[in-house]
Amino acid sequence: MPAYDAVINGVKVTQFGENENTGVNVIKRLFVDCIEITPGSSGSPIVPVESPAHGLTTGDCIYYDGGTIQYELAQANSVNTTDVMGVVQVVDADSFNIITSGVIELSGLTPGAIYYLSATNAGETTTTAPTAPNFEAAVYRAYSTNQAVVNIQLPLVGA
Repeated sequence: MPAYDAVINGVKVTQFGENENTGVNVIKRLFVDCIEITPGSSGSPIVPVESPAHGLTTGDCIYYDGGTIQYELAQANSVNTTDVMGVVQVVDADSFNIITSGVIELSGLTPGAIYYLSATNAGETTTTAPTAPNFEAAVYRAYSTNQAVVNIQLPLVGA
């Protein structure tokens, strides 16, 4: 008997089944606590944002700054900037989507790797978890070289 229940796109899944109440598939992995994927969709909640000349790029990790009332690049070096709201998916120069969970298309990923919010480069991720005094916030896990499952974890003080 394998240590996993299924393999989905090359990723070993520890639990796989259908939620009896909602009729959606539920995938549970070591990194992904619980993601619900509606059959026939990517399962990615998307928050559309109109922001003229936003300057963001696909893959940027952002947080919402209530003081400036705008989206800023997240960084794991301060408790004030490490609360990731989502990962950016650029639509055009004046609009973008915030992917808060589910599947996102990126490039240059290492399948199976967990990507953490970077403590050194604002908005970026790294496969090396930040250490104290920085914060550790897992953002997504790659399941192919160009797709990842976004499942933002609450930040913890790095080990």
